[in-house]
Amino acid sequence: MINRSKLKERYAAFRQWQKTPHVVAPMSSGEHDCSTCHTHYTGNFCPRCGQSSKIGRFSFKKALLLYIDVWGLGNRGMFHTLRDLILRPGYMIRDYLNGMQMAYFPPFKLFFLLATLSFLIGSGLNIKLQNTLSNQEVIESQDNNEEYTDDISFVAKSDSTIIAVGKEEIQELQNEETNEKIEKTKEQAKRITQLFDTFYKKFPNIFALFWLLVLSFFFFLFYRKCPAYPNMHYSELVVAMIYTSNMYSIYSNISDFLCIENPVVNICLLLLNLVPLHQLSGYSWKKLILITLLAMAMLFVSIVALVVLGLIIANFI
Repeated sequence: MINRSKLKERYAAFRQWQKTPHVVAPMSSGEHDCSTCHTHYTGNFCPRCGQSSKIGRFSFKKALLLYIDVWGLGNRGMFHTLRDLILRPGYMIRDYLNGMQMAYFPPFKLFFLLATLSFLIGSGLNIKLQNTLSNQEVIESQDNNEEYTDDISFVAKSDSTIIAVGKEEIQELQNEETNEKIEKTKEQAKRITQLFDTFYKKFPNIFALFWLLVLSFFFFLFYRKCPAYPNMHYSELVVAMIYTSNMYSIYSNISDFLCIENPVVNICLLLLNLVPLHQLSGYSWKKLILITLLAMAMLFVSIVALVVLGLIIANFI
């Protein structure tokens, strides 16, 4: 039988650990002579050249650490950052914004590393060894071929009555200026959509960063005076959104690695983005959901307004 009192105690201890800022390990009190610059010092690192006091002799473990350090994985607490992003993301972001930047891995570098990992998993580095990226391209090409085939089959119909009706409809559309404007607007909207789609496929990371910058602006209208972190700057919220995106990428990469294809899981991953925002801002869940809906609504209205404005300008041009 489950002991509820022990579960409550463990949960309370976990919540206390979540809210506790990162504690740096105490400095060594031993004296050392630096092997590089021969400086005599006390502590963990040489104050003159920065070499660690634990340099020691070369080993395979050290070779591995040097190799992963080339990729940016062996410095500034990569695994410590991953752990905190999974278990205490909002509190970790608050610690980072409060100045504890040496304790955590930089957000933008982590963003691109996780994007690279996502590409590798999609290319076949998963439990099924399945290339989901190529499969998606095949599906898109099949959809395009189906549309093209439908157009050919429509043109290839030899029934005289269908051809006659088609000519009459084309003649009517050519005589109506309003229908011509509608068709022109549809073509322009399609071109804009294709432009964004092409840019997203060629530069997904840049597109994601641009999207986060825009999204952060609308969230900043509500988060600049949040209870837990008052007087927040826009740049700080951008960093928070980058770390939130990194947290989402971690869980998403785990799901993709396990080849979990479930819409419920995808919805849960999206809702998981609210957790770091809740911990960072200090808003109640009710107010946080309301703020999120308002920010997304403002973003949607702004995008629609920009698209309409672009179509109007294109019509005049």
